[in-house]
Amino acid sequence: MVDFNLVVLSPKRPFYISATSILLLLVGFILDLLTPQNLVIAITYNVPIVIAGLKRSKRFSYGMVAVALVVNTIAGYINASQGNFDMFAIANRILAA
Repeated sequence: MVDFNLVVLSPKRPFYISATSILLLLVGFILDLLTPQNLVIAITYNVPIVIAGLKRSKRFSYGMVAVALVVNTIAGYINASQGNFDMFAIANRILAA
């Protein structure tokens, strides 16, 4: 039998959930900046949002959604300013949001 109190991302351990969500959001942002504009990996911003839902706090979950949208916009702007403007990449970012 599995003791769910030992699971790191258990709802009984909200600090680990918050830290994991924020860390994954930062890792996704860095990966998004390092990839070319045509390769949109903005879908990775959804993983921290799902993990934030484990905390069962509407305030934290809505905050993570807002931060993910802002980070997605910033990464899209930086990627667009480094190369040519690609409308398909912008459309992919909108669909990922």
